[in-house]
Parts: sequence; C-alpha cells; structure tokens
Amino acid sequence: MPGRCPRGGPASRKEAAGAGSPWLAGLAAAAFAGVGDALADWSATPWTSVHQWTALASNITLLRRPSDEPGNVTSTWRILHITDAHISLSEAPDLHPSATRRMHGAFRSVQDQHFEPGRRAPKETFQRLLRLVRDADPDVVVLGGDIVNYPHNASVQFVLKALGEAGCGVGQHRIPTLFTAGNHDWLVEGLEGSRADQRSRFRHEVLRPLYRLARGTDSGAGGGGGGGGGGG
Repeated sequence: MPGRCPRGGPASRKEAAGAGSPWLAGLAAAAFAGVGDALADWSATPWTSVHQWTALASNITLLRRPSDEPGNVTSTWRILHITDAHISLSEAPDLHPSATRRMHGAFRSVQDQHFEPGRRAPKETFQRLLRLVRDADPDVVVLGGDIVNYPHNASVQFVLKALGEAGCGVGQHRIPTLFTAGNHDWLVEGLEGSRADQRSRFRHEVLRPLYRLARGTDSGAGGGGGGGGGGG
C-alpha cells in the first residue's frame, strides 16, 4: 500500500519482515475492503518503508522490494490521525470526585505549539483538527487513544457529535473512522478495582459507541450508560 512522499523533510528507510508489519498495514486492512488477500500475500514478503515527515504530517511509502522507487506508487491513502486529545467537559464526581477534579484540571487548557498556536480547551483543538476532514479529504480518520481524559459519557457523546458534524463515521459519503483506546479513555485514577477490571467495564459501558464507528452500526446507539466509561 504505497503512498506518495511529500516534498522536503527528512526521510529514512527501514526494512522489516512482513510478519512484523506495522500498525499502518493492519489499519489499512481494517479500513478498506478488498485488501485482505493483498495483506496476506505481504505477510511472507520482506518490505521497505520510506518515511518523510514534518511537525504536523508524515508520509509512509511501503515498497514490495528495497530496489523499488518510492515515487512509482500504485495507490495513495491519506490518513488523518488524531491522538491524545484528552477531552473532559467537566469533573465527574459520580466516578471519583477528587481524581476527576485533578485529571480535568490538568487538561483544562493546553498549549498548541504547531497546528494553530495558542492555549485553548482540548475540545476546541479537537474540533479545529476535524476541520482538516474538509480541507485534506482523508480516506480514513483514526482516533489513536486518549481521546477522552477519563471515561465519562458526556465527553464520549461530545466526540461523537463533533465527528458527525465533520462528516465522519457511519453512512454513505462519510469518512470511515477507527478508534482504539489509550489508558486515559478507560482509567479513573483511584477507583476501586484493577486496571483490567476498569478497562473491561468502561470499554463496554461507555466506549462502545466509539468502537462501533468501525463496525458499520449507528454510532449513537447503545454503550452510553450513566456517568462513566472507557476502554483500551
């Protein structure tokens, strides 16, 4: 699944065995129909990846053979990858009064140094990033973990609404969207029970609508539950 290299920026080549294919290969297989056979064919084939990047973007070109030219691509996929948004709309005393107060306070506002410099609430930065859906016309949007600051249904519903307004999610003419959780998405510091228990509970109770974005079902159905949630 080659991709076009951008002009300028540093570049590097890395060889690896196909059996250790990076997350990008698995992501592409999940996001686009009809590539399963191609991916299986790659699994026994060494490949070379060419990386070029800036502070805000990167291009990764996958080559079947190290001797192939990066500029001689057969297809290009554009991925909008958003991670570590840490969205919390408010404290969540129903989950844990002191822990969610501290976690919410830690990310009440964050300095943006690269995209649109300035200090603002994470939810606003997330909305600004989603404007790239219109401007960049990606093939898929990937939410790569810690999208919410702790598992709270109000924050998850905000994310779903923002994605819907940006044209992402399930439905014709919408941008396919994939979600994978980080520890903040399902963890409430100080809550009774093990991390494994929290991950299992909150993935089911609150994060399910985000996971459903990749399953072709209504993102707003089910999975909400009372005040908390999260998974990873």
